[in-house]
Amino acid sequence: MLTGQETVREILNLSPQAKSVLHKYGITLESADHFGYKNLAHAALTLKIPLRKILDDLSAATGERVAEIKVKGVQNTAGKSAVRKGGLENIKRIIAVHSGKGGVGKTFVAVNLAAFLAKKGMKIGLLDADVDCPNVLHILKAEGKLVANQKKMIVPLEKFGMKIVSMAPLLNSEDEALLWRGPIVSRVLEQFLYDVDWGDLDVLVVDLPPGTSDIPLTLYHMLPRAEVLLVTTPHQLGLLDAKKAAAMAKKLNVKILGIIENMGGEIFGKETSKEAAKKLGIPFLGSIPMHTAYAQIDHEGRPQVFSSLELEEIYENVRKKTGL
Repeated sequence: MLTGQETVREILNLSPQAKSVLHKYGITLESADHFGYKNLAHAALTLKIPLRKILDDLSAATGERVAEIKVKGVQNTAGKSAVRKGGLENIKRIIAVHSGKGGVGKTFVAVNLAAFLAKKGMKIGLLDADVDCPNVLHILKAEGKLVANQKKMIVPLEKFGMKIVSMAPLLNSEDEALLWRGPIVSRVLEQFLYDVDWGDLDVLVVDLPPGTSDIPLTLYHMLPRAEVLLVTTPHQLGLLDAKKAAAMAKKLNVKILGIIENMGGEIFGKETSKEAAKKLGIPFLGSIPMHTAYAQIDHEGRPQVFSSLELEEIYENVRKKTGL
């Protein structure tokens, strides 16, 4: 008999089918441990998912009946608001690295920006908010589990002087596909922002997923003081989608720091990104050339900006133009 009072482990022990049902809602043993779910009802409340819906799906998959739902000992700590807003005063600046289109090297730009600032002696956090395709840890060759401290806050991984949080440690493998709907993904982002022991940071760099859907919208809604750095390629389609990302930020009154062109050079045409930035009234922060070396991942995960004087100069110009 399913009541909602069962722990996640107890549900998973019911049958193999229970795992796929819970995973669909973003509930795993790892997430239960990290986020402190007391029982299934607590997980449903935290994730803003109707408990009855989860129980009905579990019943259909396992054959267990659903009892009358009586939830005890669980409080909604998030309050009446759908998501938490504001706060994080211990983080001086939050820089979202965003693109309207995938495949433009946004994560490359975000990782090297964070690494460059950390090398300059700043206290840096790096949040991989691309929940569906988290690549930051793969690029940095960073390993480890996300664990909770005594304050029940997630402890970030650390490498190259950066505090790093990603969905990757919660996946069974790098090839695992997450089939999560928007509300679940948005809730994960909320927890990665507010339930992490970031400490005092000069800058939190957030690697957003491409496009103008749930994750960027959630971030801008929760943290109106966030600033966005747009990444594009000089290709016409890349520029078209960069304009959409810029339009989204403007509509939500998010400050746009400027546009960085990645994979620049002769192939797609010179000056195209600079001209697009001028038409949009957005600062053009620089162009990163297309080099084979920039596409290679170091065997120790060292960011390319550590070994390239060219990249270091580009990011120094970005730092000066954005006041970082």
